[in-house]
Amino acid sequence: MVEKGSAIPLLSCVVAGALPIQIGNQTFFDQARDLVAQVIECKAASKPLPDAFPRSFLAYFNGIGRRLKEGESVELNPPAGSGGPVLTPKLRKELILHGSKTYVMDIDKRGRIEAMDFNNRSFRFRSLSGEIYNARLNKPIEEAVREACGVNRTWVDIIGQGVFNADEQQEELVDIRHLDLLPNQEIIEAFTALEDIQDGWLDGEGKAPSADHVETLAGRLAKDYPSELALPFVAAMPDGSIYLEWISPHIRTSAEFVASSLVAQLHSTKIASGESTVEIVDLSTGETITRFFDFIAKNGGTVNESA
Repeated sequence: MVEKGSAIPLLSCVVAGALPIQIGNQTFFDQARDLVAQVIECKAASKPLPDAFPRSFLAYFNGIGRRLKEGESVELNPPAGSGGPVLTPKLRKELILHGSKTYVMDIDKRGRIEAMDFNNRSFRFRSLSGEIYNARLNKPIEEAVREACGVNRTWVDIIGQGVFNADEQQEELVDIRHLDLLPNQEIIEAFTALEDIQDGWLDGEGKAPSADHVETLAGRLAKDYPSELALPFVAAMPDGSIYLEWISPHIRTSAEFVASSLVAQLHSTKIASGESTVEIVDLSTGETITRFFDFIAKNGGTVNESA
């Protein structure tokens, strides 16, 4: 994908202010634009950069193409009738590192907040893929960071800017523009896997759960899911029902939601004796969601029992 460079004219304006007075038909902006183009072209061709371009201005490329991903590029607005140079993520990085030890990239990550250092106004964020980011604790996000810190089941979505070194190792997460809390996201993710199931999933038979049913049930449980309860195993049944199961050393507890319904048949069986308990609960009201969670907790569904 090639996009026109909206930030490059700003760099051209900055460069224009540093150009010596020249006599000719070109305006200072035209000269600066062409000089910026030469810089990009020279770096792309592994040639020395033009002497007229101040090396300290290479840092301004941090403001261009921060959102570019591999395979994407941004094109310098060219003079009429000619093509402009194309800036890729690799070329952008090389230009910035030509005059600096670090470069800036936009990041959009999901993960957990592991620790917070209030005295140093910072916190540690680990993405779901394992990268660790040290981030600045700014006032607008402080309350959310406090709420999510150390809570494994609360994930966060972070959008901001990361400072990276030449080895692409992140040094700091700065200028966080968005931090969104995702309580009990692990439950929602477990349900999301059901959305990939198609009719005929069981040896040519088996009905897929309704996408609306999956979304509604996942949201209802995640909204109030107690921290002391273990996370359930989530599966689809051949008739399109959704099945949840909690297994502890001594008891097996399950909940089956018939297709497109919030009515659950709760079933608990003591493994040693075979003694069973059954209860029907409709999760459409707050009172019954409490009954649902109480049944699971009393029948081996707590974190310690399921560990």
